[in-house]
Amino acid sequence: MDVAVTGVTGFLGAHLTRVLRDQGHRVRGLVRAGSDRSNLEGLEVALIEGDLADGEIPRAFTAGADLVIHLAALYAEGTEQTNPMFAVNVMGTGALLGAACAAGVPRFLHCSTMGTCAPTSDGEPATEADRIDLARTSAYHLTKVAGEDLASRTEGIDVVIVNPAAPVGAFDLKPTVTGQKVRDVVEGRWPRLLAGPVNHVSARGCAEGIVAAAEHGRPGERYLLGGEELAPEAFIERVAQAASVPPPRRSLWMRLCRKGRWSPGSFRIDDGKARRELGYDPGDLDDAFREAASWFKRQR
Repeated sequence: MDVAVTGVTGFLGAHLTRVLRDQGHRVRGLVRAGSDRSNLEGLEVALIEGDLADGEIPRAFTAGADLVIHLAALYAEGTEQTNPMFAVNVMGTGALLGAACAAGVPRFLHCSTMGTCAPTSDGEPATEADRIDLARTSAYHLTKVAGEDLASRTEGIDVVIVNPAAPVGAFDLKPTVTGQKVRDVVEGRWPRLLAGPVNHVSARGCAEGIVAAAEHGRPGERYLLGGEELAPEAFIERVAQAASVPPPRRSLWMRLCRKGRWSPGSFRIDDGKARRELGYDPGDLDDAFREAASWFKRQR
């Protein structure tokens, strides 16, 4: 297949591109001018410059493609970046869907996040039928919900949506929120974690799940792509073990100032649908922790 991918230079995009190339697919990526492309070194990928934020999708990006995989998103905490997030995550998604339809692309994979399904009000693992309480969620997750709604309502193209857990692995340049937590443990710092369990997944396994959903997912459906649920203490221990470093400890100052406590919240999901319908296999999380730890050590 000829696959057009947004977010191709990013963390998950780097893994997805490798999976696609390993499977023999041709890949073209939409990249911003001046963006860091080091994650794609050594890979055969056609790069086409464009920016989702301005809503202009180059015709060359979608023309003749068999599939569009939309990974790109803007993430920020708080509300200061709400407008830029809306421009990319909602308006950019709409522009891309329009461009794909105009080019006659038959299939579109929209990558969202488990955070549009979880957490549930009763604390049970979320399924694809669940939706977060919009009155109690972040600006980022609001834009991702809106992006999903746009994708699911688009006519004239088969749309499949995936909702990945927190991915772990190499190529986490920024890093992501989860990547920063891994890096903190690797470098001996106390990470900022949620008090409840969070589902984590190998980035490679997640990328393979995205391809499986793109190829075999039912149009109009959502698929949660999970891995393993970890409480905060288990996360620290597993990362430290993978990195062959001692687990970080809170200093006396942190304890006296009540710093380093877990933030309230959790992200629990049930990915049984993807496993049943797509043959989804998330891979080994400890391998992903080792890969991430090794990669972060090399970046020092």
